[in-house]
Amino acid sequence: MSYKVKYLLFDRIGKSLVPNKNYKYTNVDVERTDSEVDNYDNIVAELSRVIERPSKEFKVLSYSEV
Repeated sequence: MSYKVKYLLFDRIGKSLVPNKNYKYTNVDVERTDSEVDNYDNIVAELSRVIERPSKEFKVLSYSEV
């Protein structure tokens, strides 16, 4: 399944992570599962791979099937 993901990036300033004020959107392709929790985890993992940032440095705000 393809999902359009809205997320917020965090920038590292010293030891702190500070939210960037701009939302970003990216499409990701993941296998659909019956569990909504597994879907979310798969989307986070794929988004991390696509944007090349660890999951600590962004927050998924919403996603929808495309």
